[in-house]
Amino acid sequence: MSFDSDAFTQYREYLRQNANSIRDAMIMPRDSPLRSVYRDPFTRHYTDLPEQDADVKDLSISATDSSEFSRELYSGPFFILVRSYSKIHGKIYVDFRSSIKSVTPEEVKKETIMMMESSEHRSLLKLINSESPDISLVDGSLMGRIGRCQNYQMSVDADEDYCMGLRSLLEAAAGKTTLVFVSKSTRSRVLRDTLLDEAEHNQLVDAERNSWHFDHYIIKSLAERPGYIKPLPVRMGIGNLSLEVMVSDILPRLEDVPIRFEVFGSHVPFEKVLQVMMYGYTGYKVYNLWLSDIDNMVKFRKNEVENVYLKEFERTTGIPFYETRGERRARIRI
Repeated sequence: MSFDSDAFTQYREYLRQNANSIRDAMIMPRDSPLRSVYRDPFTRHYTDLPEQDADVKDLSISATDSSEFSRELYSGPFFILVRSYSKIHGKIYVDFRSSIKSVTPEEVKKETIMMMESSEHRSLLKLINSESPDISLVDGSLMGRIGRCQNYQMSVDADEDYCMGLRSLLEAAAGKTTLVFVSKSTRSRVLRDTLLDEAEHNQLVDAERNSWHFDHYIIKSLAERPGYIKPLPVRMGIGNLSLEVMVSDILPRLEDVPIRFEVFGSHVPFEKVLQVMMYGYTGYKVYNLWLSDIDNMVKFRKNEVENVYLKEFERTTGIPFYETRGERRARIRI
């Protein structure tokens, strides 16, 4: 690949001209009046991390993650592979799905995300039905998944129904394990809205309710030391199943970003979950030892897809797996 110095010059000029607005989008300006809105309620909710003196090695911990591969067929539909692994004590519970979906390129991302999450629900349910983990870690957001099912109507195919699968998982987990959903990024405003509810009412507060500011923007802007958000209870539901999710964010080091974790179930107390989050953190790139391990295992690798799955597709169907123009350009980097 050749280096385009003219393009880089334009890029550098863009950064120079927009440096302030870029910084303001990531960290609240020091002179922003919003700091006075958030400061006091944030101080009440943000607290120091406890001493890491608890031994979490006696806990039984599982980890769940998924992976996908999708490719557009020359005739228009997408060929999609999805798999999920749930691991505990070296044993892996697998869910795998392959399908051809008639969706648009704009819809395929949403479709694969829901397929991956459904796969995670099924593989973790297999594990819970056979094992008894104290804590079950899952990559992603539980609130986002429940939110999709707030106005829940069961589909005809209950086995493939996203909301039915999630509900079955939550019902099986209740009382047997504590589910902990973990994510490095979030578009949640749970903390933001809680702080605004506690702030002194004025026009600035009203305007801020309509802003794009999310929880992690506020934490990263206002935290002056490592710490965590005291758990916030959020009530949600799937059909007639009422749920309470405890939501928190941990900032292990000031130079890193917050990590959101959402807790469902009381098999293990929140304080123990917090200790597990601290123990499993070894830096931004490995924000959770167990989830990083399962993520590395479940990923579809290029050689695996090209030499196993696509070759078998061609052998069985008798049709070559033609590349689209975009895929060919991506492969040969032209």
